[in-house]
Amino acid sequence: MFNSSIILKETITQEDYEHIHALEKICTEIDETALKLELDYKMGVAAEQGANCLNSIEKISSFMYFEGDQLIGYLGVDSFGGPSADLEVNGMVHPNYRRRGIYNRLSGLMMDEWRRRNSGNLLLLSDRKSEAGQAFVQKMGATFKHAEYEMYLNQKKLTPEQIKTVIAASGIKLRKATNADAKEVAMQNAIYFGKAASENEADWIMPETEEKRSMTIFMVEREGIAIGKIHLQLNGGTGGIYGLGVLPE
Repeated sequence: MFNSSIILKETITQEDYEHIHALEKICTEIDETALKLELDYKMGVAAEQGANCLNSIEKISSFMYFEGDQLIGYLGVDSFGGPSADLEVNGMVHPNYRRRGIYNRLSGLMMDEWRRRNSGNLLLLSDRKSEAGQAFVQKMGATFKHAEYEMYLNQKKLTPEQIKTVIAASGIKLRKATNADAKEVAMQNAIYFGKAASENEADWIMPETEEKRSMTIFMVEREGIAIGKIHLQLNGGTGGIYGLGVLPE
């Protein structure tokens, strides 16, 4: 390592996106694992905040390790749900540059950032098939919290007409959430994801702000009453569903 550098950023540029995505492609193909880097969400945040945030490091979310002009290590931090929300961490190192302390260096900087923010818990995300990822989790002394699964919709199962018929019979309607729904969203998140709902508006997710970051929140209603919610993210023709829940009753 003769020409290495570390770059810390609050937001990422299109060039950063391409560097990270290229490294992700190499790592996932060789390791046959999945990574949850939320790059499109990061780009949405950057677009919303504008040019003024490009040089800001008030809240570092991207830790990049370069050898010359090549990105060989990356660690990303994401937070969904306000200043006190948990921080989600996921990252990777180029297969040709592993066992050189690169991820340890980046994770040390990330830990400093976590302590500085005084945020909630630190969630380390790792594919269960990733030997390096699982070893890092154990080294950090973390305890298992929950598993997530990536699912893909088989659109051949139902025709659009059949879907409309099912929805019409249920009496369920979707409407786009506004900032006026922020408290309801916070309350439902607390029920679905096992966290206490904050009464502080600064901790709430603001739907209109999230929409600027390509994430649209819909309230699920029946007979005019909100009975659930769902988050939809659209990027490059691909849709992702998140934060889905229906009230227990």
